Amino acid sequence: MQGKSGSRANGEPLVEPCPGTQDARSQLAILCLTQGQGSGAERVLALLLRELGPSFSSRTILLCPEGSAISRAASESGCPVLPWRATRDSFGQNLGAFLRARRELPPGIRLIHAWTARAFEWAILLARRRGAGIMGTLHDHPRAPFHRFGRRLLVRRCAIRLRPMVCVSEALLATCARLGVGRSLLVIRNGLPAAPPSTPRADRALRIGFTGMNAAWKGFATIAAWANRRPAVPLEWHLFGEPSPDLQDGLSALRRAAGPSLVAHGRVRPEEIFEHIDVLAHPSVFFDPLPTALIEAARAGIPAVATDVGGSREIVSHGTTGFLFPTSDPDVGFAQLRQLASDVALRRRMAADARRRFDQEFGIGRMADSYLALWRQYLQKPEAERSRRWPESPACPARTVR
Repeated sequence: MQGKSGSRANGEPLVEPCPGTQDARSQLAILCLTQGQGSGAERVLALLLRELGPSFSSRTILLCPEGSAISRAASESGCPVLPWRATRDSFGQNLGAFLRARRELPPGIRLIHAWTARAFEWAILLARRRGAGIMGTLHDHPRAPFHRFGRRLLVRRCAIRLRPMVCVSEALLATCARLGVGRSLLVIRNGLPAAPPSTPRADRALRIGFTGMNAAWKGFATIAAWANRRPAVPLEWHLFGEPSPDLQDGLSALRRAAGPSLVAHGRVRPEEIFEHIDVLAHPSVFFDPLPTALIEAARAGIPAVATDVGGSREIVSHGTTGFLFPTSDPDVGFAQLRQLASDVALRRRMAADARRRFDQEFGIGRMADSYLALWRQYLQKPEAERSRRWPESPACPARTVR
């Protein structure tokens, strides 16, 4: 079902009070430990809270670091916040925050949902203490290069205790099943609220956007190689985000080489990015389960050229809403960009198809309905049934909730 942003502001609560009671206490706790601005996973959670609205929030509490972007977003959405009193992501700080949260968590919590992998172990400990159910969402590859060995081991060991572990794409679920990460797996794709599409432009050079400056594995080296070429058709390169330390020297060199054909915008609001570009390039060299940037491009009616890795195929329909190319052959991707630069009609068709695909598959309403149904399914069970284990994936085929 396709919902509109804010459509549940006056809708049904998370779950009705138990028969014969007037229990109006919080029943669901969502744990998100990301400090600072966060990234795609935290943006999606903020949008989800806003979409579900006050009726949902009356039975929910969010545990998150004080001063974080997700804390501010939750407050704006009317969701109560219990501070996770850690100022950095370290075991000592998180242990102290856990001990305080264990004392301060309101009575009545029957379900705890860990929003990211960094919250898995603490959510499990809180759930055990309260006798609550435990679920979690995995947004990253279980062996993601930005996770240290200890974190990867924790993800693997904690995943089997999550009932279920939600994967944000079918590609991620298949990877977890292949690696033996988790036993109860479910797919709920991330979604975004609708927004007006960008206005097509065809009178100047093709403007190519890249949003992966925060991590080398998102493909900056490929962008640099492309930008140093001199094709017959004019191309402009627009880079967004603060560069990670290991990319700063490469960005400086690329600026000198590319001259005025390259613009580094720094940090820009996601909604503004697509006002500056005609095509999104996403040449990630590592598994990206469900790239938010590709969903945002589809929403804006922007074709994408992306590596065929991770969940890109679930967003970009090759030859219809954009192009996919193998990570081993970036020359194919550059040829696809040149094709889009020289064929305005193709670009416009892909733009329209990308927007249609977003409306059909990636609206925020679909994601909100799926999470709400999942949480209600657990909370509305009688006490005896809630203690039963969720069906395991080998015995119960994986289900995709959209």
